[in-house]
Amino acid sequence: MVITVVVINLLVSCFCFYAAWQIWKLRRTLAQVANALTASERSTHSVLYGAPTGILQGQRGVNQLRQQYQKLELQLQKVQQVLGLISLGQGVWRQQVRRSQRPRMPKKRF
Repeated sequence: MVITVVVINLLVSCFCFYAAWQIWKLRRTLAQVANALTASERSTHSVLYGAPTGILQGQRGVNQLRQQYQKLELQLQKVQQVLGLISLGQGVWRQQVRRSQRPRMPKKRF
């Protein structure tokens, strides 16, 4: 009977030792994961710390560029209108020059 109790106690102690060893390994793994996460959080923080300021500056720059682009679009439309008028004037002038260069035939009277 004593041998049975001793064997059972040995089995229980072996199982408990195995469980403790697995828990110790899990604790080591979790500590490594926690250290890796802490390091990545620090590096992410250092990289992204100035991001809000940079984003705001970028937004201001984009807004200024949009305003300048709108002004330039208006100027472009005016220039296109002027060029259109110049082209129209050139067409009219060319027709006048052609008409003045044609030899005129005398009109026949009957």
